[in-house]
Amino acid sequence: MKNSKEKKCCTLLKVIGIILICLTVVAALVFGLYKAVTYQWQDEPREYSVTNQYITKLGETKVLAHRAGKRLFPQGTMMAFEGCVGLSNLSLPRAYELEDAQSLAACPCVETEGGYYFLEDVLLRCEEEAICEATGEPAPIPEKIHKIGAHAFAGMEQLKKIRIPHTVTEIWEGAFEGCSSLREVVLSKNLSRLDPFAFRDCTALVEVVLPQGIESIGSSAFSGCKSLKTIEIPSSVTIIDARAFENCESLTRIVIPQGVQSIAFSAFANCKSLQEVVIPDSVQSIGQDAFLGCDALIQIEN
Repeated sequence: MKNSKEKKCCTLLKVIGIILICLTVVAALVFGLYKAVTYQWQDEPREYSVTNQYITKLGETKVLAHRAGKRLFPQGTMMAFEGCVGLSNLSLPRAYELEDAQSLAACPCVETEGGYYFLEDVLLRCEEEAICEATGEPAPIPEKIHKIGAHAFAGMEQLKKIRIPHTVTEIWEGAFEGCSSLREVVLSKNLSRLDPFAFRDCTALVEVVLPQGIESIGSSAFSGCKSLKTIEIPSSVTIIDARAFENCESLTRIVIPQGVQSIAFSAFANCKSLQEVVIPDSVQSIGQDAFLGCDALIQIEN
């Protein structure tokens, strides 16, 4: 009888021990993840950098904030830099996207003006309040801005037209993606770089004049712009990247200027109204499916 009780006791203790171990592991994992997302920044002066995967303190390997999908800050991470009084240097990746403007509002290195948040010469995000409800046009972009950051205006359905000042030289990935009411864009005459997805799914956009100086049109830069009827491509362009104008269903004529060397795959795929294409001698390669689904195409000129 005594042995039986001792065995039962030992078994019970083992079960309790296993449960405690499991709870400890789970608590460690939960606490670790929570800590990674809500880490309290130190007040003393430090340098910080942002990589494409996570934010780290220079010289340490501790992950401070994980990136969720395309977004650097997980949903619900508000005021991520609040109280960073010593934060004077922040390096952003090109694919940077702000989950909420308030995430950087309290950081001394980020400036605000006219409803815009910017870091040095990079425009990070535009507040919806900066867009005039009557005209659909935002407040003038400050001339100190040289780069429109990734997804800075993305998804702003109330945006109808925008003038980009001549101080801007770069438009980063997805900057105006999904602005479904955007009809009019006046680009900077000094624009030299147009990244992938810059105006993807701007379904109301009718006309675009690209300035002289742009060397490449990024992949899917205008894909899904179903109302786009006119696109002027300057002679400075050498590459029309993959899917750049895919599903631009209203395009009827494309003049590719002398100087373009490569038309990548699916560049003009499913442009269902496209009837005429001018391709110069400078073009050395045309990618697979470049004009796939262009059912109305009847003339190709050289």
